[in-house]
Amino acid sequence: MATEATGTDPTDYEGSKKRSRVRYSCTICREKKRKCNRGDPCDQCEKRGLASSCVIVPYLIRGGPGASSEHAALRHQTPQSAEMAALQAKLHRLTEELGQMRSREVEMSRNPISESSASSVSAKQPSSGTETPSLMGITEPTTAGPMVDRVRYVDAANWEAILDDITRLTTHFKTKKYVVCDAEEPEDIPASNAASKPTVPFLLSGAFPTANMTTLMALLPPRDITTRLIERFFEGKEPAWCMFHVPTFWKEFHEFWEDQSQFSLTWLALLFAMINHAAFFCLRADEAVPGDLGPATYVADIFRSHCARCLALDNYTTPGKYKVETMMLYFGSEYLRLADAQQSTAILMSIIVRLAMHSGMHRDPSHFKGMSVFEGEMRKRLWTIVTEIDVLIAFQFGLPSNVQSQYFDTGLPRNLHDRDFDEATVKLPPERPMTEVERTPVMYTIVKSRLVVVFSDIVSRMASRSSPDYGEVLRLDERLERAHEEIPPVLRDRSFTLSVEDTVDLIMQRLWIELMYLKARIVLHRRYFTLGRKDIRFAHSRFACINAATKILEIQFNVNEEYKPGGRLSRERWFVSSLSTHDFLLADMMLCLELSHLLRPEGRNTTGIHIDKEPLLSILQASRDIWKSNRKDSSEAVRAFKILSRMLSLSTGDHYESTPETVSSDGVLGSDMGLRPSYQLACNPVIPGYMPQQSVEPAWMEQDGSARWGFMPSASSSESIPIPMTGVDTAMTLDWVRSICEDDSVWDTKVQDPNVDTIDLPWLKSFTDSLNG
Repeated sequence: MATEATGTDPTDYEGSKKRSRVRYSCTICREKKRKCNRGDPCDQCEKRGLASSCVIVPYLIRGGPGASSEHAALRHQTPQSAEMAALQAKLHRLTEELGQMRSREVEMSRNPISESSASSVSAKQPSSGTETPSLMGITEPTTAGPMVDRVRYVDAANWEAILDDITRLTTHFKTKKYVVCDAEEPEDIPASNAASKPTVPFLLSGAFPTANMTTLMALLPPRDITTRLIERFFEGKEPAWCMFHVPTFWKEFHEFWEDQSQFSLTWLALLFAMINHAAFFCLRADEAVPGDLGPATYVADIFRSHCARCLALDNYTTPGKYKVETMMLYFGSEYLRLADAQQSTAILMSIIVRLAMHSGMHRDPSHFKGMSVFEGEMRKRLWTIVTEIDVLIAFQFGLPSNVQSQYFDTGLPRNLHDRDFDEATVKLPPERPMTEVERTPVMYTIVKSRLVVVFSDIVSRMASRSSPDYGEVLRLDERLERAHEEIPPVLRDRSFTLSVEDTVDLIMQRLWIELMYLKARIVLHRRYFTLGRKDIRFAHSRFACINAATKILEIQFNVNEEYKPGGRLSRERWFVSSLSTHDFLLADMMLCLELSHLLRPEGRNTTGIHIDKEPLLSILQASRDIWKSNRKDSSEAVRAFKILSRMLSLSTGDHYESTPETVSSDGVLGSDMGLRPSYQLACNPVIPGYMPQQSVEPAWMEQDGSARWGFMPSASSSESIPIPMTGVDTAMTLDWVRSICEDDSVWDTKVQDPNVDTIDLPWLKSFTDSLNG
């Protein structure tokens, strides 16, 4: 009856209950349940700084006679499609804002000196005989860096955060009208990467079955075989072995076989770790493992697992005798067993540093009255090794080191032989002079530590959110040069021709120290590298980077030559680890950056100091050929080869095949392996206001007749190279190279990422399209 009185169909009533309600608020106010005045933007979004994100879904009258065709189309949208329209509008606004911010950054890059320093920096070049005090206040802007797998923080005000917001939106839908980028598309992973997927170290993989000392002792080889394996361990002459006092160790080793009850599971883990490394030494020297225990790889793996089991059962997180030493050996076994670095090893290193600090090793032994001089000296050795490796591993993975120099006061150990002191020593003898011909086991560690401390300060300062001014850069440069000059003659870099009578371990130590110094120079000066082309006052940084990069690649070339059959290092191919791979690739990037500047018409050098580009190309092509020859050993070598191939294609205009599996010969200059590029003598230009870098090499080093790598500045070299690549936007492609090298965080997070074979940047799609076009 009620239905007849009102003339209403029950089905119409049910349908009216299901219709979508009109939205009277913007999308943000609706989500946050705020009162919205429907302004454009609304008052709530405006006072919270969200005006650019304020979107209001249009008010629609269902079926009204005056509805427009647009409203008629929107009238049939579902709530999901209306939300999609709001997201598209927000995406469009973000795209416009990103374009505006990029335009502002381009303007800032053209005028990199801040307004606060503008009054003290004149547009005219300073005279050669005057000092410029205002130079100390000049800073170069830095960025927070990109996101890696969307987990690394960047400041919300940074344009990269806006770009990340756009990328996050585009993962939900694709819009034809507003195409931002396709940076999230999956990459082709080379087969070499598939064979070396990240693995979890045994120690971090989970619980181990309980066992007592007797059960675990049964896993040790017989005493005579174990003795031979430990002897092989110490024959390895690794610099880190100085953390063991060899006479004291052998004394305890024999006591262990007499009475195992006096020793902990950590001591047993130490023996397992030493056997693991002995098997590794046999593997790299192509020797049989003593005692016929099986293949070297099998022996190394099985005793690595035994070591992890003993450490876990003895609770490696609590301080104890030999725990840090054993953890260091276990870390080495995990780090060296694969050619490519695994991020889990960096986590292991963090645990070791914390364990050492819980043991009080970051405080000098002089603070502990009850500690013997023997224990104090050995703790100094161990802490020095821990901090050195921590800094290098952290830099390799683009992370801050776990401990900074201002947080510990432990001094360097004395330059002593193990025979100079023992457990009964009451007072340590004076340390031996560094000029002695016979090296102590700790000499290399002391010398390298001086460089590592400066390098650590450089990395910390360059990664700081507040950019260092150029005066601070020069002060760090002075510290670095002073540490380099203090290298004793026996450990100074020299050519292989002059090292005929030297042992292989001495040759390797010289190379490691020199690489440490050269890498530190590049990291210190690369932020002011570009300004060095435009302002004579910063030319010192430009040539510091170039000379350091060329010398690093000289080491790469010489080492590769000595790896060949009959060479001094033919049985030491382990030198090219993921750590040295990063150093060589860093040098490649710096030289490619210099070439990219030469290619840009607007990037003309205004300092009047030029560098010949042909030697640069020859060195980079030789480096690329080395990566190509090593691609079967490491997926990181494949990644380096692909990156360098793309850079050379941009720099020369020639097409360099970037798929090493199908490369036989590129048909371009430098494809003949073993052909040494021609080089000029290294020479720094005379820069007004700066003293030229003094060489620390002995005079006799210049008489060996071998060409030294470096560049003689040439006033006649041209500034441009024709690019015959049709359809390629030169400015855009060269910006790709420049952005990698000039932004520290991009390099550290992208180029070092072991999970990718190419550099994955938000603007990489445009670069790829240009090459394919």
